[in-house]
Amino acid sequence: MATAKAQRWEPAEVLKALFAEEVAGRERSALATRRAAAGFPTGKTFQAWQPGASSIPPPTQQALRTLEWVHRRENLVVCGPSGTGKTFLLEALGQHAVEQGLKVAWFTLEDLGVLLRRHRADDTVTKAIARPESCQLV
Repeated sequence: MATAKAQRWEPAEVLKALFAEEVAGRERSALATRRAAAGFPTGKTFQAWQPGASSIPPPTQQALRTLEWVHRRENLVVCGPSGTGKTFLLEALGQHAVEQGLKVAWFTLEDLGVLLRRHRADDTVTKAIARPESCQLV
């Protein structure tokens, strides 16, 4: 408001600036909420990813980053020896998907096993898998 007064903004300009800040704040909040809900283990993103250090061909890396395969509901299987960056790549893809507005859920194989065992006893497995089913990327 001080800037608006000092620069003699019109009321419409003030409202436009206020609405723009409100929208930006809501978008930041939604992004933080989606990130927290995803449950990523470390927070690794493509900012730290080194494409040249990966054995995955660069065109394949770029194709995965487009997330077209997510929108087509295709599965991605990444396998390889320990220490080759599989988890890093998958977490970075998940973080990228969150930034694009998609709902993501991160599970290890052990987490899924625990989830199913815990809910199998009282027959609430269907309810338990509702969260992963509501996500575009698991």
